[in-house]
Amino acid sequence: AGHDKRLQPFIYAMRTSSTRDTHRNAVGGVCINDASHEECSAQCAWIDPGVESLETENANTVDEITMCQAAVYIEDAVHYRSVFHRASYRMIRLYSFYYSPFWQWTIGAAIAVIHLLAFIEYPSSSLSATADISSPSYNLTRQRNQVPCWVPSFLEFVCLAVFFVDAVFKSVLLQSEQDVLKQPWLVAYFVIVSLSATMSLAFVFSGCGGFFHVHRALRPFFLVQNSSMMKKTIKCLHRTVPQVLTVLILIAVYLLIFTLIAMCIVQPIDLALDRANDTDGGDAAPDKADNKTAIVSISSEFSSFPQSLFNMLVLLTTANNPDITVRSYNFNRLYSLFFMAYLFIGLFCFMNMLTAVFYNQFRGYLTGAMQTRLFRRRLGVLAAFQVLHCCGGPQQRPMCEHQDVRTVPLACVVALLNKLRLPDWRLAILRENFAGHGPLLCFDDFKRGFAALDFPRTKSVPRMKQLSWPPAKLLQRIVVHKYFSWFSIFICAANTVGIAVSMHLAFDPVATRFDRFQAEHQVMIANYAFVVFYTVEHLLLLWALGWPYFSRQREHTFYGVCTLLLLGLSAAYLVLHRANFNTEGESPALRLLMRLANIIISLRVLRIVPRLKSTKIVWDSMRDILANLRFFLGVLAVAYYVFAVIGLQLFSGLITLEALANQTACDSYAHLDYASLHFNDFAAAIVVLWDLMIVNNWHVIANAFATAAGQAARIYFVIWWLVSAIIIMNTFTALILDIYFLRLSTKTTSPNPATPAFVQFDDFAQVFREHLVEPDYHQLMLAARHIRWLAPESAASATAAEAEAIDDEVA
Repeated sequence: AGHDKRLQPFIYAMRTSSTRDTHRNAVGGVCINDASHEECSAQCAWIDPGVESLETENANTVDEITMCQAAVYIEDAVHYRSVFHRASYRMIRLYSFYYSPFWQWTIGAAIAVIHLLAFIEYPSSSLSATADISSPSYNLTRQRNQVPCWVPSFLEFVCLAVFFVDAVFKSVLLQSEQDVLKQPWLVAYFVIVSLSATMSLAFVFSGCGGFFHVHRALRPFFLVQNSSMMKKTIKCLHRTVPQVLTVLILIAVYLLIFTLIAMCIVQPIDLALDRANDTDGGDAAPDKADNKTAIVSISSEFSSFPQSLFNMLVLLTTANNPDITVRSYNFNRLYSLFFMAYLFIGLFCFMNMLTAVFYNQFRGYLTGAMQTRLFRRRLGVLAAFQVLHCCGGPQQRPMCEHQDVRTVPLACVVALLNKLRLPDWRLAILRENFAGHGPLLCFDDFKRGFAALDFPRTKSVPRMKQLSWPPAKLLQRIVVHKYFSWFSIFICAANTVGIAVSMHLAFDPVATRFDRFQAEHQVMIANYAFVVFYTVEHLLLLWALGWPYFSRQREHTFYGVCTLLLLGLSAAYLVLHRANFNTEGESPALRLLMRLANIIISLRVLRIVPRLKSTKIVWDSMRDILANLRFFLGVLAVAYYVFAVIGLQLFSGLITLEALANQTACDSYAHLDYASLHFNDFAAAIVVLWDLMIVNNWHVIANAFATAAGQAARIYFVIWWLVSAIIIMNTFTALILDIYFLRLSTKTTSPNPATPAFVQFDDFAQVFREHLVEPDYHQLMLAARHIRWLAPESAASATAAEAEAIDDEVA
């Protein structure tokens, strides 16, 4: 019943029953040999032998149940769900309710609420507008706005109750009670829900005291277990990291060697300084004092092995370059050769090699995961075919590629399509695929008909309206011509350049505040002419293209909305300016309207992107990334949430005004104005983790918390750097490369506005489609043996060696 369960070992147990003159082999409700419609319906009524029986009074009821079973299996195939679940009439109703929009939205709302509790739970129970601890409003808000502890506890109990019901649903829908212990995600689901409820009760009964809450770091599990792609991504990462570990070990050895070399070459500098101080006279005292200051600064970076190792690691990320290198370079030019060699080998060789190895390994494992998803889809189609086979009577069999003689009537397929809960565009494609078939379909025809599920959605663009009057046709040709579009882009670019120049003059430091307002006001007045042009342009496009064609183009829709917003802002500006015409000084409302209008006009420059072929491919790739990488953003959110909760447990309250007052160095927290970077609340912790992932000056943050909590605190920041900047970002790079190569190879986009269709990749499995292998028929039949509601006899011809090989491959 879960989204991502490992295919279990095949069971080769078949129940046989002999009846009267007709020798039949009825297993799990599948009619094997030729039988009449009434006999086949009677067999289909026996759906779950030994577990559950269905009492049906006529064949119509049986056919309805069969259709429901087939519809469920097809929907499983569409959504890559497992087919190893109960399929009795009562369980089908429960299964349909579980995957209904109501229950799925309930689960999604519970997941969102339990994660958002971190923003109102202690110590984040009093959020302020600013995170700067030196601001008076920050301390005042934290003293006043305190959320009672029972509010998040009550919401957490409600969410945990929903999760418990969800876990019970998944357990009930499994084929047998013994399968529960074979599902590690389901067992962990029960354990984490129980642990979270126990710790929440202990927190409430203790009077909301204490601060260490381990279960809060386990909340992202609820998000992961509800997403099949997130579970596959985490599983692929789990398999990839050991393969990349060899490169990480090599980088660690390289870092250790260069750290020791750096410590060795710094020590002679100190000895040279000591000799110079002992031998030189008093005339050189000022120069010796300056040199001593520089040398002490150099030596402090390599005063101990942990300090030296951490600084060399930070230098590998270029966060402290050239701060740490220029000090040695000031003493002697030759030191630059050492740091240049270190950065060239580490940054440009090892780190890029790490990205290449990570991309190759992760992509291989992810391709294997996509192969498993394709196998699930084909198995769901096969299960639906096996169920629908009971609907037909003994008729002439069509020729198929394999030795399977079972068929499905086309009328049953049409009835099945009417029962599916799929988007209209997908149902239209399926009906079109089955329209040209004969009255009977074998499995090959049935599978080819549902192969449309694998292809991306193609959005057809309607034709432009046809005009008969010659002057109107001429005007239509002018408006839809590409030169007219380029002329509009030129006008928009000129408007943007004018805004940039005027804003630069308006922010002249010599000018007064009122002069700046008058300069911006003149820009707004000049914008009226451009707004009129934009309005006329879109009205002409709407007339020339027609509403169906105009509304299907996202570009026209977006810029049409921008034009309407500009008209509204211009009208509001006129009204407010006329009301404040006789007043002296500026109006904040007028300034806000001017800034909003300038922002909207600046967005119109993006019209040039779809007009260039190279940039259009990049633009379409970005749209595919945003549409298909929801699971990656989920994995990133999980990492942020877990490390933010752990950071709150370890470092909350360490960054205070008293701690900042003791830091007087030029690169300290107080000097760099980093008072808002702390772990005192959950929102601030997210911002700190983001700054650490960007790696710019991340050593300053790590050193500040190491000073407050001890040198061991750097382990936390180094682990976060490995997880975020190395593992997650390399994963993101690999996925972007795959999507870009796919979009580059399709060549379905064109800068011509008359393009008949646009392909949208709304399923991430389509990225790897050309690298996947179509599952073999006998593999599917062997896997279908484990479905207790089906027992295909064709798999009986497979040898034990084939079964064992397929078992290993699928597992």
